[in-house]
Amino acid sequence: MSGWKSWAKRVTNHSRGLFPRRDRGRNPGGIRPDVQSLEARLVLDASFNSFALIQSTLDSTSLSEIRPFQIDRTNFKLPHSGRISLTFQAFDADQDPLSIGSVYRVGGAGKAGPLAVSQGQAATGKANIRTSTGQFALPIQGTAGQEPAYQVDVSLTGDVNGDFVVNNLDLQVIRNLIRTGGNGADPAVVAAAEINGNGRVDRGDLLLARQNLGASTSLRPLSVTVEVASSDVVGPGIVQSRTVGLVGATNAAASIAVSDNGSPYAPATQTDGSDHYATSLALTPGLNNLAVAASDSFGQRVIVQTSITRELVPVVLLPGFGASGPVAGKDVEFLLNRGLPPSDLKLEEFGDLIKSMEQEGYVLGVNLFAAPYDWRMLPAPTDGTNDGFLSGVTAQSMTDDVYEYGVDYLGYVLRQVVEANPDVHTVDILTHSTGGLVARSYIQSAAYGGTFTDNGQTYTLPKVNTLIMGSVPNEGASVAFDPWNNNFIENAGNPLGAGLRDLGFATYTLVADEGVSIPGPDYTIDKASITNPSTGKPDPTLFIHQYAPTISSLMATYNFVIQQDGTATNVNNTDAASQILLDLNALNSPGNNPWVKKIMHAVATYCVTTPTNTLVQTEVGEGGEILPIQFPPGAPPLKTLPGETWYLNELQPYGDTVVPLVSQQTTFIGDPLVTIQQWGQGTPVPGGPTFTSTTGPVTHVTMFNNTDIINYCIAQLLMS
Repeated sequence: MSGWKSWAKRVTNHSRGLFPRRDRGRNPGGIRPDVQSLEARLVLDASFNSFALIQSTLDSTSLSEIRPFQIDRTNFKLPHSGRISLTFQAFDADQDPLSIGSVYRVGGAGKAGPLAVSQGQAATGKANIRTSTGQFALPIQGTAGQEPAYQVDVSLTGDVNGDFVVNNLDLQVIRNLIRTGGNGADPAVVAAAEINGNGRVDRGDLLLARQNLGASTSLRPLSVTVEVASSDVVGPGIVQSRTVGLVGATNAAASIAVSDNGSPYAPATQTDGSDHYATSLALTPGLNNLAVAASDSFGQRVIVQTSITRELVPVVLLPGFGASGPVAGKDVEFLLNRGLPPSDLKLEEFGDLIKSMEQEGYVLGVNLFAAPYDWRMLPAPTDGTNDGFLSGVTAQSMTDDVYEYGVDYLGYVLRQVVEANPDVHTVDILTHSTGGLVARSYIQSAAYGGTFTDNGQTYTLPKVNTLIMGSVPNEGASVAFDPWNNNFIENAGNPLGAGLRDLGFATYTLVADEGVSIPGPDYTIDKASITNPSTGKPDPTLFIHQYAPTISSLMATYNFVIQQDGTATNVNNTDAASQILLDLNALNSPGNNPWVKKIMHAVATYCVTTPTNTLVQTEVGEGGEILPIQFPPGAPPLKTLPGETWYLNELQPYGDTVVPLVSQQTTFIGDPLVTIQQWGQGTPVPGGPTFTSTTGPVTHVTMFNNTDIINYCIAQLLMS
């Protein structure tokens, strides 16, 4: 459609036409349908007596095109002879005439054969036909060097006064022109009266006009406007969503089709059966050159172009448990404080992902934002009612610079996004593991899309366009059970493993043995707070519960504890329960997750082919090992004693070494609003969702080092 650009001159009023007027029939008082772009108005100049316009583009190879049109008794009144005469005039973007070939009938009933075409057509681009009702083909031919974009004006032969009726008034005008030789007459009227192409108005023209006496039409030149739905716009001609709404107006009987960057035209939907239309269009990142074509039953076609730039939707990266750490020089502060400000933290994962996203045009701090958080803090506060909604999380609480919960760190980043550009309505969030629970805590809260005030200015938090959940424990994980009970023996190599135990040992020793206090925005941990009232001594289990309460947020909510009698139970009625998951999942059922309706696009992607701890078997007596937090790094584990209860982790064949399949899939299977993509090496889950084999790493902590998974996630972001 590049030819249209050369003559799509934007103007802000009707003082200037798309086609400059020439003596061949342009008239200051003529009909000038206008079209509206996002930036300005396009004005198409039509002959004053034209009832129809046809705009299109010649084939780049043959420099030709055949345009269909139809004559019927709905749009036309025919003369008594039953045959009507129409005049076609074709010209390209440079106002040079195009050749019109022999018009012929196609399909339907009626007399076949050639239709009369006026002489002089190649020189003037003008041709007359006389026929009855039916469907016809209009051949248009250009020459080398001509602009491929063209327009055809269609008028009733002999309608020289532009009232869309051929009557005695027109014949009288022609007689006057014959008598005066056209001296002093309007050039546009003379051009309309010069029908037979011999260069002058004479009795031959009068005869052709008389043949069409009584002809009339109810058709009028089409017009069309186009604009982007205001909710999608983030700046002049700029959107961020992949799919945007186009709305506009045209003639009531017209149909609308839309093309993007030269793609085939796709029909739009009439919104109310009158003169309005609406359609949704998927855009590619960057500049999108759109063409909107209005057409009718006769064969009219009017095209308006506009350009929309799709900026990349800002993406927020939310890491998993243990994947945020202190920036240089803040190690001691991190050790001895909880709820550090975001400026003191950095991501410790997503490195390969960020590099790949930067290659796609994302820029850190511009449309790509890292959201490290203190993973020791709970994801969000619960409100005591398990209803899938967190009433205690508000836009103001998320943005008040107090970092009591993981969701507050997300609020810090969202505040950065909207304060930099208040027109941003949506963001994408890519999460890993626990980061997915933080994201869901925002989406399922009173803060979602809410307003907050900063320095006297009110802002609106963006809603979520695409949420990518990378191996999120949506129903928890059994690997949280042992650490919550002060046993880290089974957790080396995963986020709840040796790193947390080493950190916990250092801080526990400082608090229990040296009386150091560890402040936080919610409470202060000191020797008194971790002292067991029954023993009067510091209790490492109490310390764990206070230092990293997030462990309980990750607790499995499914039946994972196997009793000695073989029955399975859970810990949902104990202090180990994941209160946040019990609330977030309260309304979910297989294939139905109501919270997903709040976002545009939900993706669950995870690895499934690595044996993973899924259950814990209750054991009593010798044979077990316990590695508590108060033991220094490198110390051997304790052996269980006779009569002592301990738990043996039980592997299941599917998962990613940390999050079991039951928690990854949760209730998403069968939900049409959730896209599921599973990865692995070897045998996929029988009867499971989409599975792709990959040679890259497929464990929990390494999934975002897998090029296949990275490319998939980026593709999901770009298509959303």
